[in-house]
This record gives sequence, structure tokens and C-alpha cells, in this order.
Amino acid sequence: MSELADFRLSPRARATLAALAPVVLTDEVESLDVVEDVVDSVELFLRSIPTPVRAGVLVGLHTFEHSARALPRSLGREFSSLPLEQRERHFELWWHSRVGALKQLARGLKMFLTMAYYEHPAKLALLGYDPQQWITKVSAERLERFAEEIRATEEAVLAPAPLREELRREQA
Repeated sequence: MSELADFRLSPRARATLAALAPVVLTDEVESLDVVEDVVDSVELFLRSIPTPVRAGVLVGLHTFEHSARALPRSLGREFSSLPLEQRERHFELWWHSRVGALKQLARGLKMFLTMAYYEHPAKLALLGYDPQQWITKVSAERLERFAEEIRATEEAVLAPAPLREELRREQA
């Protein structure tokens, strides 16, 4: 198994993702108080991807953060310094951009945050998702339904190999 890259998001990149989280995940991410956990999970995911891909994401994230400065209504502020309504508008500009790279970056950033959010234990609990309960139930059903096939397979696996006996006789 390969090791994760020794990588940490910069404070600026963390601020950008934290400011983007309520935009793409709704304010529920703040009410559950999981924004930092979500950013930590995105960071962990970024550690697992190849360096060139990660570098591209980071350049895009940096560009996204500072591109807000170019808009008159931002008054020269970065994305992470804008009020929520302006952050939403800025993200929408990228989401619906005619420039493919901008549009794809917006989708990628949303994907990273959404994946991290929906894997968070607080969100799983809110959804009532308990995979262990389902696994236990389905395992019991399958053991009952396929009991005969399981028994037959176990017997076949544990039975002496007939070809080996034949080879031993020939070699003797």
C-alpha cells in the first residue's frame, strides 16, 4: 500500500475551502459545526492524489480565491473575505462559466467538499445512515438464503484433492 503524500493545505487554501463550504453545502455545514472537519477531509483526499493533479487543484483554488478581487462589488477582497451572498454569486460565475477550466474547477471543488461532508459522522447520523446495521441484517439474510451453497463450497474446498492422490500413486 502506498503512503499518503506529506502535504498540508496552506492557511489561505483552508480559508478558501472553509468559505466555500456553506456556499456548496448550505448553511447546515455551519450549524453542525463541521466546517473544519470537512476541510481536513478534503486535505486528506488531496494527499492521496498524484502531485501534478494536486498542484493543478491548488493553482485553481488560488486563482478562485483571488479572482474575486477583480469584481467591482468585491471592493478588492478575496473570496474568503466576502459576505455569503457575494461568495454565492462568485461561485455561480465559475459554475456557469463558458471557460471550461473554470467550470470544471468549480465542479471539482464542490465534489471534494460534498464527498467530505457526506462522509462526516454528524451528517451520517443526521441522515440515519448506519451501515453496520444494514450489513448485519443482509449478512444474516444471505447466510440463510445461501446456506446450502456455502456448505457445499466448504466441503469442496476442504475435501482432499483427487488429482494429488493420483499423482502420489504414479510417483510411488
